[in-house]
Amino acid sequence: MSRSALLNDYRALLNDYRALLNEYRALLNEYRALSNEYRALLNEYRALLNEYRALLNEYRALSNANRALLNEYRALLNEYRALLNEYRAPLNANRALLNEYRALLNEYRALMNEYRALSNANRALLNDYRALLNEYRALLNEYRALLNGHF
Repeated sequence: MSRSALLNDYRALLNDYRALLNEYRALLNEYRALSNEYRALLNEYRALLNEYRALLNEYRALSNANRALLNEYRALLNEYRALLNEYRAPLNANRALLNEYRALLNEYRALMNEYRALSNANRALLNDYRALLNEYRALLNEYRALLNGHF
């Protein structure tokens, strides 16, 4: 093969190499952009996950407070029933017991109102939790779509 043919072959190979190098750089830039987008989505996902965990902890705390109030409510209800039984037998002889019963009933009603308020707060928190869970699922689906479509 002549020197000019070799030089032409070398130039053709060099042009092919440069074209492949440019294609590689374009793909590398695209990869970096996708990687940055992935990191941003991952950070957003982590932030939402942390917010979800905080709401879940708050929900659990409210739930525990509800349980404690429910136990108090049950104890007061049992006291109320015991006093009611005492009240019925000596109704005419023991007016002081009737006043004690009324005081416990008022305390019971106040606790019941507090219990209802916490129950409503728990429902609202559960709705917030469900909304965050839906956002989390949407981000996860977007993340999966990115992974399936570009890697």
